[in-house]
Amino acid sequence: MPIALVRRGETQVYASDVAEKPLARAKANAARRGVAGAITFLLADGVPGELRGKIGYVIIAGMGGESIAAILGTAPWVKSDGVKLILQPQSKRDFLRGWLRDNGYEIQCDSGITDGGRKYYIWSVE
Repeated sequence: MPIALVRRGETQVYASDVAEKPLARAKANAARRGVAGAITFLLADGVPGELRGKIGYVIIAGMGGESIAAILGTAPWVKSDGVKLILQPQSKRDFLRGWLRDNGYEIQCDSGITDGGRKYYIWSVE
């Protein structure tokens, strides 16, 4: 995702992961595609507070709804700063939907795609 964003003209892109190996793979992929210098890579659990005031969008993808809720719960500044969210829950969608509602978020767009016989849900949230 960060590579695609840079290729589309975004000038300030951050990529974070809680584990060193996936973050190293992301760096290597970005380097192979010639965009590593345009992405700031952060070893972090969730949305680091150091990004407050620097971002307008957060993309959280490829994990369960409970994990997504936990990440957002540790970064309440995301909501207060009006950061837009793109969420792609792999499981526990009903849990996440309820958590978002209970915490003052609104799903603006709920869409999905099918790839390889599997349905992926993508939400735009504010």
